[in-house]
Amino acid sequence: MDRVSSSGYVTVGGVRYWQNKNLAAGIVGTTFDEVWFNGVDESIVGLIAGLGITPQNYSADGAPAADTQLLQAVLRAAAGNVTSVTANITLTADNAGLVLVSAAAGNVAITMPAAAAANGRPLRFKFVRSDTTSATVTFAAAGSDTFQSPALSAIAAPSLTNAAPLTLFGDGVSRWLVDAEPTGRRLGDQIFDTSGTYTPNPLMSWGLFLLIGGGGGSGGLPTCTSSEYAISGGASAGSVTFGSFTRSQIGASQSVVIGAGGAAGAAGGGSGGNGGASSLGSLMNAPGGIATPWAGPGTNTLLVLPGAFPPAAATGGNRFNAAGAAGSLSIAGTGISPSAGISATGGPGGVSPLGGLGPGAGGGGAAIVGSSGVPGNAGASGILLVTEFA
Repeated sequence: MDRVSSSGYVTVGGVRYWQNKNLAAGIVGTTFDEVWFNGVDESIVGLIAGLGITPQNYSADGAPAADTQLLQAVLRAAAGNVTSVTANITLTADNAGLVLVSAAAGNVAITMPAAAAANGRPLRFKFVRSDTTSATVTFAAAGSDTFQSPALSAIAAPSLTNAAPLTLFGDGVSRWLVDAEPTGRRLGDQIFDTSGTYTPNPLMSWGLFLLIGGGGGSGGLPTCTSSEYAISGGASAGSVTFGSFTRSQIGASQSVVIGAGGAAGAAGGGSGGNGGASSLGSLMNAPGGIATPWAGPGTNTLLVLPGAFPPAAATGGNRFNAAGAAGSLSIAGTGISPSAGISATGGPGGVSPLGGLGPGAGGGGAAIVGSSGVPGNAGASGILLVTEFA
């Protein structure tokens, strides 16, 4: 099909265009002729018929299907349809595209259209399971059509699991080429540093999960005289669990609780707060770190305060479960200045006078000599890290 070439057209920038009649200006307008209209007609009808669709006339009383035949042909060619299947079905060429299959109500049998259903044009279907049940989804070919591997060897009818998508290419003649997308490829990550809901990627078949509880907080210190000193021990870190779970174990979604870091003890001698537990539904649980109190004031002697004991070990991980690291001891004595006070690491990542630096780290301890009271250090919140695989 070419642009209009009948008499009376106008050329703009080297391109032929239609123009309206304007007799007052001496413009007779572009002539409507059968050459251009037949070209338009055949270009559109040729696409529709070429994809195996019987062209329809739009009758006087209206034939709605005739209005959508061009769109129907384009969707066939581009495999742009989206179809949801929940029960046994025989597909047509007009389902070419993405097919979402749920077998939540029971086994599903899918019969493919004839490979030649689109007038010899290839057809592409991509099937994805949207349920996590153990029900089966099986396929059958129409007539004498066969299923073949990408190497063109005949194979048995495929099935669709909830572990990976399945793509079927119709060769336009009599074969469906089966292309099961590989499992194990990484789909991406999800990170939770606040509580919420974990919803798996629709293509996810399994995932790795790292869960950490919130770290404990260290105690605040009272005001000391010039000859006194006070310290607080380092709080322990939150526990850690690591494991892998399949899509069926995760289900449609899981609630996520991220344990908050324990509060810093208030200046004046307040104890720190325990860290909150983190959890992934009922699958994984990571207790929070233990807080520390304070000790002192002391005078003329070395004062040593152990760090907090570790919390209970985490549970649920099938790779490992560990208790959070204990808080390190704090030391203070005569002559140690406030800025040089030796104190706890507060579990992994904790550095006094800062709180925990990594997820789930305990708050570092504090030490003062002859100074106004200071607060302790807060623990760091927990976290959930998820890496999903097809």
